[in-house]
Amino acid sequence: MVVRVDFMISLDGFATTTDQTPETPFGEDWPRLVGAYAATRTFRERVLKDTTGEGTTGVDDEYAKEYFENVGAEIMGAGMFGLHNFPDDPNWRGWWGDEPPFGCPVFVLTHKPRPSIEMAGGTTFHFLNTTPVDALQQAVRTANGKDVRMAVVLPSFATISKLASSTAFMLLSCRFCSGAASACGTICAAWKLAAQSRRKRHRAAPSTSPSNASR
Repeated sequence: MVVRVDFMISLDGFATTTDQTPETPFGEDWPRLVGAYAATRTFRERVLKDTTGEGTTGVDDEYAKEYFENVGAEIMGAGMFGLHNFPDDPNWRGWWGDEPPFGCPVFVLTHKPRPSIEMAGGTTFHFLNTTPVDALQQAVRTANGKDVRMAVVLPSFATISKLASSTAFMLLSCRFCSGAASACGTICAAWKLAAQSRRKRHRAAPSTSPSNASR
């Protein structure tokens, strides 16, 4: 198994927006950042529950497929779940409806723990007031040999380095040039091939020492 740190960034260096509101929680420009990914057939099937076969294919859809493959647990922040926008709503269940696209246990890092929420399709949200390292260890155990995905926007590489040194399973990869993936297909394809190569080398190597972590 590997621990995957996935984040999206535009070709001109933007990874988030600054105009978030409760009505537009990811900002007005967020659809532009993730537009190529959100237009794919896989995204429409997994997230929007659209089974018509509509959506783009090619390098963008290949990324989307790999994003969902072999994930046994996920870690996200309170903001991604929506707790920053709805901190006092005990009935808030996330942005994704009754059947979120994750299909696995999701560990939400928050300073205000709440009871776990079991959803349709295999997703259960667990709310943890703990360190990222402890959350990672719990997720690794829960994943039962599958990958753990850390959903972050722009990670602190100092923090990621500490996480990498705490486990023998770390694989770091930025595998998505967002904003116009089809317009920069060569770059995206290069990221994809590099990630696949690192994954193969990692899985072929012993996983008993932090020195085996990919960098």
